[in-house]
Amino acid sequence: MIRFCSSIITNIPEDNDKPIVGVVEAGTGTGKTLGYCLPLIPLAMEKGKTLVLSTATVALQEQVVVKDLPEIQSQGGLKFSYAMAKGRGRYFCRLRYDAHVDAEHNAYGYVRDDMTSLGNEFASGDWNGERDTYPLELADKSWNKVNAVASQCPKIKCPHYKNCPFFAARSRLEEVDVVIANHDIVLSDLSLGGGVILPPPKETIYVFDEGHHLTSKAIEHFAANASLDNTARWLGDVSDMVMDMQTPYGEKMNDHVYKLVALASDTAAEMMTVRGTLLSSLNFRNDHGNIDVYRFPEGDVPNDVRALFKNGLYLANQMQSLVEKMIIIIDEAGDKIVAEDNARHKMAIGDLKNRVENLLEAMSRFAAPAKKGEFAVPVARWVNIKRDNKSEVIIHSSPVHAGEQLDRELWNEAYGVIITSATLRTMGNFNAYLNEAGLKMDTPTLLARSPFDYENNGVLFVPRMRSTPKNAEAHTDELIELMPKLMLRRKGCLVLFSSRKQMTEVCEGMPEDIKEHILMQTTMPKTEIVSRHKLRIDRGEPSIIFGMASFSEGVDLPGDYCDNVIIAKLPFSVPSDPVSQTMTEWMEKAGRNTFEEITVPQACIKLIQAVGRLIRTETDTGAVTILDSRIKNTRYGQNILDSCVMEKYESVITVVFQFVGKVPAPFSTSSLFAENLLKGEKLWNDPGTAGNLMLQKILAEQGAADHDDGKIHTRTTELKTHDERMAFQKLVGLPPYSDLTNAVGILIGGLEKAGRLISVKTTSATPLPNGETIISTRDAQRRLFFMNQHGICFTVDSQLLIAVDKLEGAKFFATEEELDAAGVKLWGENGTGRWRVLVAPIGEEICGLFEFGEMTTLGKRPEGRINELSL
Repeated sequence: MIRFCSSIITNIPEDNDKPIVGVVEAGTGTGKTLGYCLPLIPLAMEKGKTLVLSTATVALQEQVVVKDLPEIQSQGGLKFSYAMAKGRGRYFCRLRYDAHVDAEHNAYGYVRDDMTSLGNEFASGDWNGERDTYPLELADKSWNKVNAVASQCPKIKCPHYKNCPFFAARSRLEEVDVVIANHDIVLSDLSLGGGVILPPPKETIYVFDEGHHLTSKAIEHFAANASLDNTARWLGDVSDMVMDMQTPYGEKMNDHVYKLVALASDTAAEMMTVRGTLLSSLNFRNDHGNIDVYRFPEGDVPNDVRALFKNGLYLANQMQSLVEKMIIIIDEAGDKIVAEDNARHKMAIGDLKNRVENLLEAMSRFAAPAKKGEFAVPVARWVNIKRDNKSEVIIHSSPVHAGEQLDRELWNEAYGVIITSATLRTMGNFNAYLNEAGLKMDTPTLLARSPFDYENNGVLFVPRMRSTPKNAEAHTDELIELMPKLMLRRKGCLVLFSSRKQMTEVCEGMPEDIKEHILMQTTMPKTEIVSRHKLRIDRGEPSIIFGMASFSEGVDLPGDYCDNVIIAKLPFSVPSDPVSQTMTEWMEKAGRNTFEEITVPQACIKLIQAVGRLIRTETDTGAVTILDSRIKNTRYGQNILDSCVMEKYESVITVVFQFVGKVPAPFSTSSLFAENLLKGEKLWNDPGTAGNLMLQKILAEQGAADHDDGKIHTRTTELKTHDERMAFQKLVGLPPYSDLTNAVGILIGGLEKAGRLISVKTTSATPLPNGETIISTRDAQRRLFFMNQHGICFTVDSQLLIAVDKLEGAKFFATEEELDAAGVKLWGENGTGRWRVLVAPIGEEICGLFEFGEMTTLGKRPEGRINELSL
């Protein structure tokens, strides 16, 4: 990835006029932040450009600032400066604060405590004016009255300009080498022409991390809407906004004010007329709760509806012309007007200008003629009615495809761009993303695979089911039947649903003893669910999260916090919103298959993200269960499955396993997988064969030395297919989600059926797409430790393993819980729990024989603790 990013930016010619874009899918654990920072920071500095790192969320933005970049500076040896860019609305505006405090005092005779504290904190210098650093609690409603707003900003003519938090932050961005932003800020800056909030695009190298969000955010950003009801209301307030501007600025301003107030009144009346006509003439449908919708097919608004906005557009254009003339008068007033009054007027007229421009944009886009032609991508247009807000009418328009705008405003304007994410490919290629983003199919791409061992650490399980999600009721009933068997099989469980209704019904159908462990989305905030879940796991308690799409991405639950992911069904999106419906309509009219081109790739991305919740670190293990048989029984399902994070290439496994004495019948033609068990490692100072001799003597004294023929028998077999492996799991007595490469787990989990098994050796041959084959050999042995009455521990030959259970009065305990129930106190310490203990009377003493499946944490030497062992 370092080489790829470097080559893309290094080879840009000085007189380049073509888009320079590279696309990288970097799997979890690849260190993609390092992958783009290490080459691009010095390259940007060398070329005299600013590197803008853009993320999809503020949370990742803060992680880059607080953790990633400081580590790169301290450990990577790079010297550079950086700062985080935030939206203007995250900064305090003293001018708006003063205006609000005056209005509050005039209206109520006092100022609320939260406002007083806000002003005092800023005036004292204890607070820098950033919302995120404010030390006291403040409601969003209060903050939105005093934060910075672009349209109301007098800029350099503001009396508080020198101490303005926003412009102080903006000046820092011009001085640093690296700016950390988010997609919303970048898109906002581009819509303003570029170089307003961030450095100019031509002087910028952009990196879009979490780049799979960029296209959807661009569509949202390029959309326009206007509430006809709210518009009529604020137009009625225009008189209060401008009336005090008459006298200070002379007769010409006086004329403009009266004309503006009259135009505002006429425009408000026109908006209400249009509102009434739309309500009475359109056949609205209720598909979204309290919101009724009418969508214009193919985004084509009929001529008679478009004509409704003709007069409103004319009046709003007249208002815009007057507002611009008033702005010129205010700007030219200079020292003739008191600075505070001039700034306040600039703030008011700027706010009015912004509102009129937004209204004009919304009406003009909505009433524009639809594009015609075979390759003309439509614009979605629709009208909403909010029934819970006195039938508020809102007009909408939105592009259905972001490619054209991104090409025009970003790809062709930027010096260079790198797009990266853990999920950009669908169905094994980048084509769908390149099309969405408006990039050419020959755009350079790179796949940087995750270093995590998904093959050995994760198991993908698709059980046989009677129903499919097409029969929602039957599928939900089957989920209710299956879930109790699946959710508590490991520690931390995450169950992901595509339907809120199904999630609620499944939760209600769970037994009470399981329901008490469920934390369901919608019942509490997401952060609270994650916090409670982690606390339960830390306490050793079961915990289950029921979540929807937001839990499929951006939730990091490593280790035991999430070792069991259950996906209720393939995350197909039904095109229910006007933008998706318009896109589907257009594609189908052109003879294209929207299911294959849009629905399946989108489901593929969502499923990859969901599956990716399981393996977050190199040591994570667990199982993913998909309760949707379509992923196995349909062609598109198999294609999706092939694209999953846990994709596997079929391996041929040769297994050699050994038994002492007579070979148990079930294992005469079967085999065991194995994992390296640190073979040969000595954890104790074993004095030769002393342990063997001592145990043989005891066995002989009790007449328990007969252990069949005493010979070691070897069997070899191959497991080539999925069915063979599943049959083997069933034979050994392992659950179907078990990790077949973990010999320790199999050795312990299948002890009852494989009691005579003493060693396993496995050779795995895995073919790769590039023609290479990975050969992996693993082996494991069962070991026995004998502790005598003096507290000294010896290793014992594994051939004696079969005989020890013939000791008179001996009893095996498989788990710590069984030992506790029997009143047996433990010696030493062992954190794995993967062991069995034989407690047997030998002579007049009680001694222990400890059989370990894993010899990594035996614990401290048990000398002096023999008396703690008792039956």
